[in-house]
Amino acid sequence: MVANKIFLSVSVGQCNAAFSNSGHCGAGKDDSKWTSPAESATDGSLELLRKRLSPLQFHVTQEAGTEKAFTGEYYAHFEPGIYSCIVCGASLFGSEAKYDSGSGWPSFHSTFKTKAKSSLNTVQSSAEHMQAQVEEHEGNVITRQDTSHGMRRKEVLCSQCGSHLGHVFEDGPPPTGLRYCINSAALMFNKQT
Repeated sequence: MVANKIFLSVSVGQCNAAFSNSGHCGAGKDDSKWTSPAESATDGSLELLRKRLSPLQFHVTQEAGTEKAFTGEYYAHFEPGIYSCIVCGASLFGSEAKYDSGSGWPSFHSTFKTKAKSSLNTVQSSAEHMQAQVEEHEGNVITRQDTSHGMRRKEVLCSQCGSHLGHVFEDGPPPTGLRYCINSAALMFNKQT
């Protein structure tokens, strides 16, 4: 428990330092093969997306940015419902998996298990802008290695549109031991009735 708190403090400190220096935690990807969705869009959809999303939502989802800790709409939000991708609407996380990690970002111990209709192969071919090997796929969430800022961590992306969501760490609570640390700006909430 103490080790988890120390790791969390260091992680949040590194992220806040990176945010202060670059404007977000995802800036300056060290992997030269990585291209953001914003850098690779050529069909005009990027401009439509830029008009539809707020500047922060666009920055987070299309440029792998990170919102400042404790500022996001959903970090202290605990209503029953489903958190979905702000870009494509894919269901990502259920409220039953949400918990307060103390990090300042919405945190979940597991993903929403229902997968949208497209398969991982379709996602990989339609989201070639990611140009990095997908490590894991669960529901509508995929992960891949992120070595930015001198750290090794797993980036979390929407499997349906390739949007950056946040990162996942192995310091979460049972039953999974995972902490999906997700930007509020990448999410929309669908209240359960």
